[in-house]
Amino acid sequence: MMPRGRPKINLEPYQLHLLGLFHEGVTYAQMATYLLEEFQVRVTSRTIKQRFQTWNVRRRLPAEVEDGVKNQIQVLFFEVGLEDSDMLHVLHNEGFQIGKYTLVRLRFELGLRRRVRGVEQSQQADELVQQLVGQELEKGVIDGYGRGYLYTHFRQRGHIIARDRLFRIYRTMNYEAVERRKRDLQRHRGEYIVPGPNFIWSIDGYSKLKPYGVEIYACIDAYSRYIVWIYVGISACTAVSCLRQFLKTLKETEQQPRFVQSN
Repeated sequence: MMPRGRPKINLEPYQLHLLGLFHEGVTYAQMATYLLEEFQVRVTSRTIKQRFQTWNVRRRLPAEVEDGVKNQIQVLFFEVGLEDSDMLHVLHNEGFQIGKYTLVRLRFELGLRRRVRGVEQSQQADELVQQLVGQELEKGVIDGYGRGYLYTHFRQRGHIIARDRLFRIYRTMNYEAVERRKRDLQRHRGEYIVPGPNFIWSIDGYSKLKPYGVEIYACIDAYSRYIVWIYVGISACTAVSCLRQFLKTLKETEQQPRFVQSN
C-alpha cells in the first residue's frame, strides 16, 4: 500500500483574513505565523503563496519600487522605443520582477497607450509631454528655462523625455519666454579697459579635443591680444602642468603680468 502524502490544508476559511493582510503589505512568512498564532493552523509561506496564485491575487509593487519601474518604462518608451515583451526582458534583467499585466497597468497609469508606430505614436508622446510642460508652466517654475535646464528639471522629477522633443513643445507653448531669452543672450559686455601691456594675462584651456587625446592651454595679453604662450599636448588640465607652463614663460620672456585672470 502506497503511503499517503501530507493532507492538503484548506485555507478557504481564512481567505478574507489573508487577503486583508496581503493588501496591508504583510509577507507570506508573517501570514504563516499569524495563522499559527490565531487559528493554530500550521502552513508554510510557500503554500500560502501558491494559494494566492490559485486565487489569482497578485501583490502590487511597493511605492518606491513602482516609481523606479515607471521611470524606466518612460525611458524605454520614449527614447528606446521597445515593445512590451522587450520592455519586460530589459526590466527583468535590471532586477524588476514584474509581470506582463503589471507592465500594462503601469503604462496606462503613465498615459502610455499601446505602442503604435508612426504618426499616431509621435502624437501620443507629444500630448503627454504637453501635459507635463503645461503643469510646470502653471507653477511658474520653468518660465525662461533653456534647453539644458529644462531637460534637467524634468529628469530630476522622474520624467525621462527626449531633449529635442521637450524643448520643441516648450518653445511652442511658451514662445515669448524663449524669444525673450534669445534677446537677453545678445547683450554685449561693457568696455574692457586695460592700462597697458603685461597688466593682465588671461589664461584658459580648450577641452573640446580632449576625447581625442589633445589638450590645449593658452595665455594672451589682455591689452594687445598677443598670444603669450600656447600649449598643445596631453596634459593641460592639471595644476602642475599649468604652473609649469607659466613659470617656463616667465623664465624665457623675463616678463611677468601684474594680474593673471583665469576662468
